[in-house]
This record gives sequence, structure tokens and C-alpha cells, in this order.
Amino acid sequence: LAYCYLRFRPVRISSFKGTLAAVIAAFFLVGYPPLLRAEKLNAAPLSGPGDYEFLFFSADKKPEIDGLTARFRELDPELQNLHNDLKKTEEQLAAFSAKTPGKRTQRLDWSPIEGATGYSVKLFDAKKNLIDTRSTEENSLAVELDQGEYYFQVAAATKFKTGTYSRMTSFRVSRGKPSAEQVAATERAENLREKIRIQRSIRGEYLKTLRSLAAGDASAGAAEADLTVPASAAFYLAVNKKSEPYAMSQVTVLPGRNLKISETATTAERSTASGSNFFWGAGLVAGIQDSSTSINAQSANDFFRTSLGVEGFLRYNQPFLRFFYPQVKLQAAYSAGKTNAFDAMLYANLYPGVYYPITLGKGFTLFVSLSTGANVFILLSSAASGSVLQWGVMPGVEMQYSLNEKLAIYMGGAINFTYDTSGTILKFIPINLGVTRRF
Repeated sequence: LAYCYLRFRPVRISSFKGTLAAVIAAFFLVGYPPLLRAEKLNAAPLSGPGDYEFLFFSADKKPEIDGLTARFRELDPELQNLHNDLKKTEEQLAAFSAKTPGKRTQRLDWSPIEGATGYSVKLFDAKKNLIDTRSTEENSLAVELDQGEYYFQVAAATKFKTGTYSRMTSFRVSRGKPSAEQVAATERAENLREKIRIQRSIRGEYLKTLRSLAAGDASAGAAEADLTVPASAAFYLAVNKKSEPYAMSQVTVLPGRNLKISETATTAERSTASGSNFFWGAGLVAGIQDSSTSINAQSANDFFRTSLGVEGFLRYNQPFLRFFYPQVKLQAAYSAGKTNAFDAMLYANLYPGVYYPITLGKGFTLFVSLSTGANVFILLSSAASGSVLQWGVMPGVEMQYSLNEKLAIYMGGAINFTYDTSGTILKFIPINLGVTRRF
């Protein structure tokens, strides 16, 4: 802009002050606005040059980011130990290789030729290039060569002449059988590499989830950098992709931003800042029951009774003993009659239990649960009607997809084992589909 101003302005600027003013104006028009948007960030406690990826997050993502970064860092000591063990094992393998001689002796044999007083032997490499010619009085020759593929030709020789050489015959020089210690070290190195690959994959999934939650990102070649920050961001963290394993910075509040959830907030304070930790769900249930047609324990079992119903649950999104998230679930289902109009059944349960969420990324979360409690069968029969109170255990699995921060849909399945008073284990296999919403 300054060049165009000076080059094409009709009035010629002759003074130094006019030129300087044009340059300063161009700087403010072009260069200064980006600097106003840039902020000086530090990936502490990381330092020095590297391949840094800065991720920026809004204030409401703080609890989720804290959980993900904690899981990410839990893998650091184990991954570092795996790398150290692999380095030691590779050094042992290198020592074994150094002890193994570079060349090995190979014996070549051929059938004796009548009238020959000696033999001429030509040696060729894998590309059939001549590498040596040897003479021997026996119908065998010991050669010392490096590991690999080779060829040789033999010709009978007398005092006066050498006959025609035979066709090329291939042979191989191997390094010999490795020792038991070398085999064990090789297997140990392969196991360590596989464990490292798995750990990298897990860390990669955590990092992928962090990127999906970020309001923006930026790259830098050093731990301290001036970067453009999204207006909605309240805090950031950085990952040095040049280190092995990836090193992650601490979660840092951006200058001038106020988080709704402070660095030292308790669980109760976090609940107040970001909303309740409770969330509910409701949905439909369809399943197959293996149950008796009557409350009489001596009646025959009526297998594959289909049931339709509804369910609801209440969950608490904070763990006890780190892994156990509490929940309570209610299911109610109706089974139509199979023998006559009145032979039908109502089934309901109220199960407290625990669940564990596994974040898969891209909005998907897998829930694994285990519940137990009382359930009731209300039987409607032409002969007699009544109810039975029993105890059951129900493991289940559920896939949830988040539509937004508060609303999600889910689909899953379970198997309910009910213990009958007669000693029979009755089963109900519900498939569920519904929605969940945070308070």
C-alpha cells in the first residue's frame, strides 16, 4: 500500500516526512490489526523449540478437558518406561549382533571327476558377478563369506589344462542359529513395540477428542509464541508433537479471561458453575422374556415371550472410587397373552447400580453398567392373577451420541437375570432406545 501510494499518487511527495507518514500509515492499516488480535502464550512447563500445537477451549469445556488431560498424563510414566525397556533390549540385541562374526565358513562339495588332478572353482555373488577363483586338489572347498546368496562353478584341472566349467550352482551362507538369549531378547523387543503402539493409539484417541472439543488451534515452533486466539476461548493447552512421547503443557487460563470453573474448584462448586451433575434419560424398551405363564412355580415355562415397554434412569456424572458412577434405572414392560385373551403379564424393576463412561470421540460415548434390585411380575391369567416380587441383576451396554452440550440420544442392550424362588434363573433381554438430557 505504501509503494502504491508513493508510486501512483498524482501529487509527488518530495519530503522525507511525507514518505515516513505513508509507511507508518501502511503499517497501521496492514500490519497492526493482526498484532492486536495476537496474544503472547507460554506452553509451561514445556520450554524450548519444538512442534507445538496450541488448543483453545471455551470456559464450559473445563471439566471435560481436565478429565481428558488427566487420562492422557496417566499414560506418560508407563509409556516412558516402555521406551526405556525397549532401548535396553535393543542395546542387548546390538551386542549379540556384534558378537556374531561377520563371515561364516561354508563347505562346497561336488562329485569327483575321473582323471582330474585338481579342480578350479569360480565363486559368484547373488547378481552372478565373479568374485573369486579358487584351486583345490579335493572335490570339496571351504569358503569364508558374508551372509547371503552365492553361486559356484567347478572345472576339472590337470597338469596341462583346465576343463569346461559346470553350470552355476547356488548356495547360501547363513549367520547360524541365534542363541536362546538372543531369541528371548528379540521376542521381548517385539512385545514392547506392540505395547508402545497400543499406548500411542490410546493417547492419539484422547488427543483426537481434545481437538474435537477445541474452539480453535494454532501451531508454533517454540513454547513461547504470539498466536491469534479465538474470541470465545477462555483457556488453552499445548502439545509438543516433536517429543516422544508427546509432552503436554498444563491447562492455562488466557490473560483477561474469567473461567466459570476455577482451577481449585471443588466438585460442588463445579456443579454450581456449569449446572447440575445429574442427567436423566427416557426411552422405549423391546425385549424377549423367558418367564412362567403363571405364578405357580410348577407351571411350564413359556419361552420367547415378547415384551414392549418404557424405561427411565437418573445418573450422576461424578465418580466414586474413581471408576464407579452411580445410577438408578426403572423399566416397565407388557407381554401380551399367548394362549387366551387374559394370559398376559406386566413386568417392572427398579435397579440402583453403577456405570462407567468411555469417550470414543466425535460425540460418541460408550456406557457400561451393572445394576441390581427388586422387580415384580404381575400375571393376568384366566385361572388366577397375582404378583411375584423377585431379585435381579442386569449388566448392560449403551452407545450415546451427543447432539449438543445437554441433549444426547442413546441405543443399547442388556440381559436381566431374575432369581426365582424355585431356584430357576429367568432371563429378560431388553433393547432400549431413547434420549438423555442434563439438568
